[in-house]
Amino acid sequence: MGLRQRLAVLLTLGCVAAAPLYAADPPPPPPPPPVVKAHPVVSATPKAPRRKHTRRPKQKRLPPRPFAQGELSPVIQNLVQDGLRREVVTAALEDPRLRKSPFSLSLNIVYQGGDHRYRQFYNKSALRLAESFKKQHADILAQAEARYQVPSDVIVAVLLVETRFGTFPMRHRALEVFSTMALARQEAMIDEQYQQLYRRSKTVTREQVAERMGRKADWAYQELFYLFVLAEKTGQNPYDMKGSYAGALGMPQFLPSSYLRWGVDADQDGRVDLNTLPDAVLSVGNYLHQHGWKPNAELPELEKAVWAYNNSTSYVNAIFQVSRRMGRVPSSSPPILTLTIP
Repeated sequence: MGLRQRLAVLLTLGCVAAAPLYAADPPPPPPPPPVVKAHPVVSATPKAPRRKHTRRPKQKRLPPRPFAQGELSPVIQNLVQDGLRREVVTAALEDPRLRKSPFSLSLNIVYQGGDHRYRQFYNKSALRLAESFKKQHADILAQAEARYQVPSDVIVAVLLVETRFGTFPMRHRALEVFSTMALARQEAMIDEQYQQLYRRSKTVTREQVAERMGRKADWAYQELFYLFVLAEKTGQNPYDMKGSYAGALGMPQFLPSSYLRWGVDADQDGRVDLNTLPDAVLSVGNYLHQHGWKPNAELPELEKAVWAYNNSTSYVNAIFQVSRRMGRVPSSSPPILTLTIP
């Protein structure tokens, strides 16, 4: 083979050796498949949308404010005509410190009861407190039970529910509570309270509010009168007498009229003081006894005696429930009563 032929063979072999494995560039790798999210299985009957919880709008707390000049003049005039001394009434009701209390008026117009309010007295802590009070003051409770034939457990239950044995703070001046409510027939006050109540219940009418406020005005004027009588009898300044938003006073929460009529001077110091334990305990016994609590009375009569203390079925239930758990309620009483009194 000549030189030229050998060179041609070598060049041919070199081209073959240098040729790529593929006739063309390899195709790029395929892209990964797209991630497909699994759709939730939808049932044939879709769920009802979750009901949004809506809270009842809170009642706006109307701040206290001074009485307008001369606003209480008609009340003063009526109290003087009913036998109170003008100088005493005028000094109290024209005191520049005195404030109108529309918030306490709101609380008195709207019913504040309900079973939920009394559940706090059924727990172990409250019942232990009641048992401790009963043990610590067994002598005065036994004296009240012997005199008025009201079980000591019932008296203990009343004092627990009313003020936790005098430990609840009394923030409201009774003079302001009653003098404010005595003006409850004012058109401006009716409008103000109606607007407050309408925010909570669209079914309430102005006529309903006006009717209830009229009854509260009459009731408050009577208690205002007796507050002055009580203050003079006990040597107190009416302005300094504090109680609940309803104007109830002392450990057992007596209104001024009840204070004067049913209060008992148990410690014989010459005056009834319902912030002292002996007077408070015997006064509760006296009140229930005078309103129908007798040893041989049927259960409905016993219920009515407690109802007279506080016109609330939930309250009556609470007193009997606490008493039952302490072991001194009539055996025929169910765990929670269903009282029906007109």
